[in-house]
Order: sequence, then structure tokens, then C-alpha cells
Amino acid sequence: MNHESPPNPGIRRNGSGGRGLCAPNLALGESAHCSAGISIRAYFLWFLASLLFLVHAAMIKDIVFILVQVVNLMAIAAVVVYAKRYETQICLLHLEKYRKQLQQQEKQEP
Repeated sequence: MNHESPPNPGIRRNGSGGRGLCAPNLALGESAHCSAGISIRAYFLWFLASLLFLVHAAMIKDIVFILVQVVNLMAIAAVVVYAKRYETQICLLHLEKYRKQLQQQEKQEP
């Protein structure tokens, strides 16, 4: 019986659940001024979940857990700020990707 999980880019095999997604999005938003592919709704939901974890950590008085959640909330907020700031801009990498997709679609249409 095969117990491997299906390939899903949002869920990592190590159980991180995609928590490593913040750093690349911060780097892309800050350096390339690009917000392509960043869902503000998803980050808002992630922010709310982290806020609930922060409340729980405060209730059980776990200092390390509190600090981790504060850092997590700050990182999520930074991604959202950059995504909103650069929502009308696109970097050259994503522009080239979209251009290739359009060219492929034009070739397929009669």
C-alpha cells in the first residue's frame, strides 16, 4: 500500500505546511517589485490563524511560542504590504512567463 502524499506545492513532506513560503515572497516583493501570484486573501487567512495561535500561546504563557508567532505575523504583514504596494507592477521574470503563455495560446487558436 502506497502512503505517499499527492504532490501539492502548498504542503511540504516535512510537515511544514508551506510555512517556508514567506521568505521567497518577501524577496520577490522587495527586490523585484512584483506581486504576481501572491494571494492577499490567503495571507489574510494565514494571518488570522497565526493570530489565534498567538492568543493560545499567550494563554499558556509559552514565551518561545509567543515570539515565534510575533515574528510570523510580522513576516506575513510585510508580504501583504509589499503585495499591495506593487500590485500593479510585474517583474521581467513573470512578464516573460506570461508572454510565452500568450504566444502558446495564440498558436493553438485557429
